[in-house]
Amino acid sequence: HGECAANRDVAPTRRPRPRSKVLAGAAGTGGVAMSDGTTDITSKPVVNFLFATLKGQLYLECLNMEGKRKDNKTVADLMIAHIRKLGPELVTAVCMDGACRSAFPAIEAAFPWIMCYICPTHSINNAIHDVFKSTATKKISKPDGAGGTVSVEADTTRFTNTLQKAKQIVRHITAHQAPLATYRQLAAADTVLEGGKDPLKQAKVRFGSAVRVMERLLKIRDLIEATLTDAKYKQWAKGASRKQKAKAAQVKDSVNDSAFWDDLDAVVRGLGPHYKVMRLSDGKKGSHLGK
Repeated sequence: HGECAANRDVAPTRRPRPRSKVLAGAAGTGGVAMSDGTTDITSKPVVNFLFATLKGQLYLECLNMEGKRKDNKTVADLMIAHIRKLGPELVTAVCMDGACRSAFPAIEAAFPWIMCYICPTHSINNAIHDVFKSTATKKISKPDGAGGTVSVEADTTRFTNTLQKAKQIVRHITAHQAPLATYRQLAAADTVLEGGKDPLKQAKVRFGSAVRVMERLLKIRDLIEATLTDAKYKQWAKGASRKQKAKAAQVKDSVNDSAFWDDLDAVVRGLGPHYKVMRLSDGKKGSHLGK
């Protein structure tokens, strides 16, 4: 401001508005129009529309769909309207979840240069969810060593059971003040572990976060074991209710079971790479798939 006041012939430089910045990012490369449905805190179904470029994201609209048709024709019509409002020349792609794939042909017919695709983050997240919700033995194909495949039975409950035990351990430590205080006291005295030490909880509908829950549990295994053998914890457990004692016994059995930790390690090694790719696809690590 002082420099501008000293030289009246030089107009002050005005910072571009966020919207202008995002739209400018579409120059040369275009941008991605996105939409996804959810439910707000009043249980109303809503659809969010956004536009993203290399310069950032632009929130377009949150539309209340209560009492309205929510079929793919409606979704396509709404997306087409937003693309026209933005400027069709700025949009090169449309990203939605798999449930809206039937809307793709209408959008691509209206704008032949636009490519529609299913959100990779959403797909990987749902794939991890499918792995953890399986409660049956399934037949899968594996290489037979001679260039062909052979059908074998795989116990997919291993993933589900391991996650449930991991979440039970986390709940037992974090849901009660005394165990959590004991755990944090031990964690504060630990000088070996780096980074976060608190047990992590799985985020609602963020199914990939289950992998982080298990990774953290492996990292803090020694602290969990030390907590369950600490005198303060034992004193708390002694005065706990019958229900709490039963859950404490289950947690102790899991923590003392080397097979559980082996399963935990196997699940993390199996699904860890999928989670890393999911993090890359949602831009949380400074990278975006498709760029």
